[in-house]
Amino acid sequence: MSSAGVEPSAIGHNTQPGQPTSDRSSSDELRDKGFPPQRHAGAVGLGPEYAITTGFSDKLQGLKEEVKGKILGKPELTEHGRERRTGELKRKEREQADTQDPFANPGGG
Repeated sequence: MSSAGVEPSAIGHNTQPGQPTSDRSSSDELRDKGFPPQRHAGAVGLGPEYAITTGFSDKLQGLKEEVKGKILGKPELTEHGRERRTGELKRKEREQADTQDPFANPGGG
């Protein structure tokens, strides 16, 4: 880069990119500050805790299954409907997905 004919104040000081002084990654720094690990990629607000509560459709579907199980005399269907209505089914599915997540233990295999 030639600076002939250019005012020295236009170039500025420290124009070369510097090396980071810390060799720790930003995720380690955030974890040290007490933030949970970031386990999502995408739009803000659509992380792993996005739809944690039971929605109206799940409650209605669970009630329908529960009543159907009671009418047909199938206790397993009644229990499945109760779990769907209370949100336990969603929690169990999430726990199962977490145990099968290949990215849960990075570098583990």
